[in-house]
Amino acid sequence: MDTESDDIKEVYARFGLALYCAQVLEHGIVNALVVVDLIPSRRHLARSKAEWEAAVDAFMGLHFEHTMGKLMYDLRSVSRIPTDLDDLLKRALKKRNWLAHEFFRERATEFLTSTGRDQMLTEVDKCRDLFKAADEALENVVKPLLSAAGITDEILEREYEAMRANL
Repeated sequence: MDTESDDIKEVYARFGLALYCAQVLEHGIVNALVVVDLIPSRRHLARSKAEWEAAVDAFMGLHFEHTMGKLMYDLRSVSRIPTDLDDLLKRALKKRNWLAHEFFRERATEFLTSTGRDQMLTEVDKCRDLFKAADEALENVVKPLLSAAGITDEILEREYEAMRANL
């Protein structure tokens, strides 16, 4: 098997993109935890901007150590998740785990043929689409909570631009 062929590289690339989208979803869950747990329970305790930023960094750092399943458990423990979103997150978790831990092992035979690799591409693209849909659905639930916490699109844009300026 020519490991340098374009279709093999395409499987690797799109597999990587799908896992990237799963990580974006995981980050979205951590962001949701900030909005539904950290902000309401601890923002009023911060005595300065620096203290608040340290609290956010510590909170996020702790949660980034958790698995996606644990993050979902954490989110459910502090907020009521709409059933359709919870179902979508469960499907995304199952697909994420399959993709990360079983995909190449289960598709070893398919990986040997062009037709099999095409099938693999279809599968990773469906996973990517699922992760993106779950992240978008989560954002739609969190967005009104951000607004209620006084965090507007303009504030988020300013923070993003400030981060980019510090690169």
